[in-house]
Amino acid sequence: MENTIEGWRAIAEALGVSERHAVRYGVRDDDPLPVRKRFGRVYIQSTELYEWVQRQDQSYGQARPATA
Repeated sequence: MENTIEGWRAIAEALGVSERHAVRYGVRDDDPLPVRKRFGRVYIQSTELYEWVQRQDQSYGQARPATA
């Protein structure tokens, strides 16, 4: 089963950006962050986040996940 990252704060932490910036990634027109809503809360599967980050690295070289 895939790991789920829930909430903008956790998503932002995984991306290594501010919460506000993560929200911007989620609503932009060009390849938005593929978040879903459940009971009014956003979430994303970790594999989807990884794939999205890989696309951004190839296209823009900007978004990078935080290292643990």
